[in-house]
Amino acid sequence: MLDRLVLLGLSLDGVDQPFVLRVVLQPFLAASFKASEENSIKAYNNLIIAHLCGVAGVVRKKKLEEYEERIKQALVVLGVVSEDNTTPRNIRRAAKDSMEALQTVEYTPAVRASNVISILDDILQDPNMPPYTRVKLWNVMSLIEAIKD
Repeated sequence: MLDRLVLLGLSLDGVDQPFVLRVVLQPFLAASFKASEENSIKAYNNLIIAHLCGVAGVVRKKKLEEYEERIKQALVVLGVVSEDNTTPRNIRRAAKDSMEALQTVEYTPAVRASNVISILDDILQDPNMPPYTRVKLWNVMSLIEAIKD
């Protein structure tokens, strides 16, 4: 059966093959064997793709939850920077702008992260920035750099 998956163009590198057999194929074996011999490859293909799309949806949901957690962590650090009176005003303003950009719900998390990286990248060049603030903003950038579409 695994050779049929390879024939279908599905790569099994790094995949737990017993898992594929038990979770992906077993529920669909009855449906695929009922199909005629000429349609069996097509039935396998459609059923496996349908199941893998369902798995991808679960993975995507977990990624979104992880991204939202990263955004929350970045917002906490940006809030600290924006309320620090020892930090120059333009840097506090950039931190507030970054917080607003992260909280905008009309964009995807990746677009929001990209906007914040752009804002922070500009302000990190400021020679008046205290070193401890620079480190905090680098930490924020490293948190949100991992956010992708």
